[in-house]
Amino acid sequence: MSNKRRKTSRSAKSGSVLKYEDASFAEIAIPTSITPRLVIRCSEGLSLLIENQSAIPLAAEFIIALRILEEGGAL
Repeated sequence: MSNKRRKTSRSAKSGSVLKYEDASFAEIAIPTSITPRLVIRCSEGLSLLIENQSAIPLAAEFIIALRILEEGGAL
């Protein structure tokens, strides 16, 4: 008999469902200034850093694509 263990990813163990945990503002320290940015935190350690209003549509498209993939759909 073999003692090899089958590796299962963390997401497979948890049912592969991405859950949104938190949305907050973060201050990013840049040597000359501090710029507040929107941070959207999801499960599995994924965070989206939204730089400004022009990045919101792209972030929304990304979140929609994640939801479609979660539901087993194709992009």
